[in-house]
Amino acid sequence: MLERAMAYSQGRMTLAVLRQLHLDQRVQVWVVLEDGVIRAAAASEVVNFPTGRRVLRVFLAGGAGLHLAKPAMELMARYGRSWGCASIEAEGRRGWGRVLPGFREVWRTFERELFDA
Repeated sequence: MLERAMAYSQGRMTLAVLRQLHLDQRVQVWVVLEDGVIRAAAASEVVNFPTGRRVLRVFLAGGAGLHLAKPAMELMARYGRSWGCASIEAEGRRGWGRVLPGFREVWRTFERELFDA
């Protein structure tokens, strides 16, 4: 499920790295089931900023069943609150903004490679 999302990560994440981070309890992996079938998945982490603000950051998401985004985000929000997070943020392509209820676009990230591939 997350392989397609990783293709947009610009080499920042692989399944092997995600698996190890999860085993080390540094990230959370979320699986969305519908009728016993995996329809979507996501990965998140709790980020502690130097100002003391704590945020649940969803950095990977993929799959089918966008209608399941709202209940999945509600579950993640409850998890974030239980860890003292002030907010939940999600990174992704522009289209995610249409399916994330209650979210607003805060900024965009621009990237330029510094070395030729």
